[in-house]
Amino acid sequence: QFFGAQFLLCNSHRVPISVRRYALFAASGGFGCALTHLTVTPLDVVKTRLQTRPGRYKGFVDGVTTIASEEGAAMLFQGAQATWWGYFAYGVSVYPGYELWKRVLFEMAGPMALYEYRVPLVLLAGALATIVTCFLITPFEAVRIRMVDDPEFAPSLPAAARRFYDEGGVAALYDGLLPLLIRQVLFGMVKFLVFDSCADAIFASMPMEAQDDALITVGVSLLSGAIAGVASAIVSQPADVVLSAVAKGAEPGVEQGSLRGKVDQIALLTTTARGINRQYGFGGFYLGLGSRCLWSGAIIAGQFFLYDVFKTALHVQAADLTTFAVFAPDVLGTALGAS
Repeated sequence: QFFGAQFLLCNSHRVPISVRRYALFAASGGFGCALTHLTVTPLDVVKTRLQTRPGRYKGFVDGVTTIASEEGAAMLFQGAQATWWGYFAYGVSVYPGYELWKRVLFEMAGPMALYEYRVPLVLLAGALATIVTCFLITPFEAVRIRMVDDPEFAPSLPAAARRFYDEGGVAALYDGLLPLLIRQVLFGMVKFLVFDSCADAIFASMPMEAQDDALITVGVSLLSGAIAGVASAIVSQPADVVLSAVAKGAEPGVEQGSLRGKVDQIALLTTTARGINRQYGFGGFYLGLGSRCLWSGAIIAGQFFLYDVFKTALHVQAADLTTFAVFAPDVLGTALGAS
């Protein structure tokens, strides 16, 4: 009944999408993601070092103290420029994209199919929104990882991007596209599904009047986001380790720190994964998991919180991205029922 009421509410408030309205959602997601990722940059730096320099640090705490004492506290914010711009682009694309795709798919399914197929529809919406985002964030991730692993690589984001281009061309910035696609699609699907499920379950256990309390709503967003972040990190960790190795150039047969460009993405992915497994075993795919869970839980909780804050400040809500029906009513639900 809850999900059916949600669907009917969305369809009773059909608002045509305008560039301005979509831009407000994009700004909400962009600033929410950029601010949270920038805040936890030290966690990301340590996580990346644990992956690219296995055995160098005893753990997360040792990583923080060793990096700060040997390289200075500023090193814990290495790659902050790439983090800001990369995740601003991520938030601009993925959050309004998810809102839009979810409503398009829900409208195509119809209220009856929505009861039965809500989970796969939410997963599909998260995947579709994330795929486009990966093409925006991959170059920033490549530069960030290289700057964190090799502080001498370049003094700034523009200088690092120029060096990447000079040594391998534009294609070198996309050597990690496939593992990043796998990582982000898995991360995005699990993040949105777990967040929606947790938030719905918590609100369903509360009296209706409590759901209108702003503080309770914020608390639910933070808790659901933290749970979603940890779950997403666990599921996507192997792809994150492979991505770090690809950006570093650490797979067997490739010179450390070299830039490739114009590579066979699948061959590079499989070669890197085999190298990690051969050197560290299955556990190698979970290097840095603890710090990444802490990092992910913090940023996803913050992202959903700030996303809600910015939407409220800009006076837009999720229903504002509901489109006029493009397809015949229940077209997807009819197809699913027939199959």
